[in-house]
Amino acid sequence: MKAVNQINPRFTVIYAENELRTLQLSDVHYDSRECDRELLDKHLKEAEKIGALVFINGDWFDLMQGKKDPRGSYTSLRPEYKAANYLDLVIQESADYLSQFNIQFIIGRGNHETNITERMHHDPIASLAMLMRNKGRDVIDVGYDGYICYRLNINSMISSVLQYYHHGYGGAAPRSKGVLNADLNQAAYPDADIYTTGHTHNKTYLPLIAERVSKSTGAIKTSLCHHIQTGSYKQLSDMGWAKEKGFKATPMGGWWMDLKMRQKRIDNRHTTEIEITVTPAQ
Repeated sequence: MKAVNQINPRFTVIYAENELRTLQLSDVHYDSRECDRELLDKHLKEAEKIGALVFINGDWFDLMQGKKDPRGSYTSLRPEYKAANYLDLVIQESADYLSQFNIQFIIGRGNHETNITERMHHDPIASLAMLMRNKGRDVIDVGYDGYICYRLNINSMISSVLQYYHHGYGGAAPRSKGVLNADLNQAAYPDADIYTTGHTHNKTYLPLIAERVSKSTGAIKTSLCHHIQTGSYKQLSDMGWAKEKGFKATPMGGWWMDLKMRQKRIDNRHTTEIEITVTPAQ
């Protein structure tokens, strides 16, 4: 059984036994006509079956069809949302959908949510989390960026890995696919072992090596850092704002990120390490 402790708005701790499976998502755009709900349903059902923690790193919502939204297109509005209380309907349906899964969720904010907060003075993620909690679901809402610390234990020995998440920034990076940001993120947030970003709808995984030095002993070791761009569940439309901006189709879905704690013996002493495995959710 996993436990969650939000030490502050930007630092969340996950406690688990020696293994933890997670599903890393972003840019679901659930209320869009172009959201691949069938693929999303498949991945969430699998996460529920295996007891995985699900982290949604922003843009669960699309919410572009509101009044005076320059990105909006009436033809892109799903029929069930064609009402004066459009925003309420989208949030309520999202809460009903996510609450059907017996899953521990962490849900972050993306630019589509912060846009609504800025223009309409309403926080859709806070409302979603509140409705889900009212339905008895385990959910914690987090910000646009921050840290998740995974603390695993085996035989009373504890080991941790740190994830830095940021919903994303900038354009679609048509040539580099956003991979160039990996070095920048690793330099700016050097304490992390895992880096997850979204926003561009690119889906990539890049392992990089970091050299770390102990301030107390001077011991030098190299460690593997995992850079994950979480893709999207929104298919490219044949028309509308994305097409006018020249966006191209990208691979769909997120990533499975599995953590496994192992004991090992070094110089006649027992120690532990956490193996991180990243595989695409397809």
